[in-house]
Amino acid sequence: MKTSSATIASNSVAFLFALIVLPRGPNGFILPLIAILNIVAFILNAIERKDQWHALRPYIEELINQKIQAHHLDTINSNLRGLVENMAAVRRAHKQFNEAPPQDRTREGELLRSHHNAFLMFLRASIPHFQTKEHAVVSLTDFAMAANMQIIMLGEALRNGLSWGYTTEYLRAIRAELNEKTGLGTKVPAVPLQRGGPTLPGTGDSIASRGVRHRLQMQLLFETIQQGETEGWSAELVDTWRYAYSALGVQRREVSSAAGSGNGTAGTENMDYPTYVRKTYEDGRKLVRPYKLGPDKWRGGKIAGVMRAYADYDAVMIARALSFAEYWPYLTGEFEVPDRVYETLDREIYSGPYGRGADWAPWSKTQPPPVTARIGNITSLIVRAGRSIDGFRLASGGHWGYYYGSETEGALHRIDLGPDELIDNVDLAFGEKVGALTFLSNKAKYGPYGSPRHTTFKSAKWKQALLHNATLGLSVNHTGYSLSSVHCTRWSGVWPAGCEGIFFGFRPSYIAADDYEPVQNITAYHLAPLADLNVI
Repeated sequence: MKTSSATIASNSVAFLFALIVLPRGPNGFILPLIAILNIVAFILNAIERKDQWHALRPYIEELINQKIQAHHLDTINSNLRGLVENMAAVRRAHKQFNEAPPQDRTREGELLRSHHNAFLMFLRASIPHFQTKEHAVVSLTDFAMAANMQIIMLGEALRNGLSWGYTTEYLRAIRAELNEKTGLGTKVPAVPLQRGGPTLPGTGDSIASRGVRHRLQMQLLFETIQQGETEGWSAELVDTWRYAYSALGVQRREVSSAAGSGNGTAGTENMDYPTYVRKTYEDGRKLVRPYKLGPDKWRGGKIAGVMRAYADYDAVMIARALSFAEYWPYLTGEFEVPDRVYETLDREIYSGPYGRGADWAPWSKTQPPPVTARIGNITSLIVRAGRSIDGFRLASGGHWGYYYGSETEGALHRIDLGPDELIDNVDLAFGEKVGALTFLSNKAKYGPYGSPRHTTFKSAKWKQALLHNATLGLSVNHTGYSLSSVHCTRWSGVWPAGCEGIFFGFRPSYIAADDYEPVQNITAYHLAPLADLNVI
């Protein structure tokens, strides 16, 4: 049965909000978890919308030269469909339980318990297929999405499982699995939010071993399959449970055999999820292949192609895996969340450089972009533009930043954004120089500034574009993210004058600062200090 993308996105967010008691950050904010929910919803939406999802996989495959074989792809697609089927079933059971009158709560709790455990078992059976060594990097975003579901489901059982009828012994098994998957209490400190206060079930020294929890969960899964067959539940849903029961019965032997052949999940079975995400991301980064951008004669074109490929890889993996993997140990809301975790959720990703040069890029072939604190939302922009982009400057957090480019060339344009206004897309034309920029916010369009006159486009095309008030080139954006910084790699006064290259920073829109701190006057220019020229 085909499920619409809108239904999946709506179901996923509503389901997760229904389950989770949102933990608060240092200043009382609940936004970091909302960021997770939005990212999960985006990934689930992309799964069902084949045009988006199939566009992402070849993109990663091309970046790292790693392709999923057809038989593995069929298995992954089947598992993803099963995930959606199980999520919808658990959400229905959860809704029925919450709305049930007191006399029906026990029966509805049993139904919810059965579906919840079956979903957990399906996740446990499916996740190793996203970790197969041959396509681990390409599948990392799918793994992260499934891991999100698994950890959220484990945390929900600890919070509300007793009311559904789960036994204390079962919840000890859940606690053991959560600790194992997140590294909680071993690699990750577990500092209670309320010291000396009540704790969730399963906490303490008496947690179940793998063998005990496997027995408990498999027995409940077997009973759920029997009930589903007897009562005529969805055949597709029951099939996913049969698959999980069969796979989990032999999975350990299959993993051992595959590890010996070099094609399995060797070395990942006992690795906690955040560590696995970081390791796989780092392994994939070593495989990134540079883009070839522009004519070879362009000075600085080669380094721009190298750095842009790394920026694209980092952006995909940070937005869909790394940024929230660090948060997994804290999803139950029991423990203090370190500030560094919130900063990781708000990590800046980059697009570019477009054009020439890579000066100012805070990442390299060996180092990913750093985790830095957000200064504030962009409130104003200054753009100097004539035939090309000659200079620009941003204001955020109530202060003007560095001025890039020429102080005199081109016409001066100022953009002042309103409260709650974020730039979520930049259109640009570029080539030998950055020709034109257009900024699109959630409320208005600003530009175009400049022209494609000094790009690779022929004059007939840019003249036609100017007549139609259009911008030649491409759109730069990241779903769920808004513009946070703009950097000119170099400015050249040699004719034709203008910025030679440009790159953009983006941060999650749903963690954007609530404060609106506009700047009133243009302060004295502070020119960006001269950077070392990275020319290859």
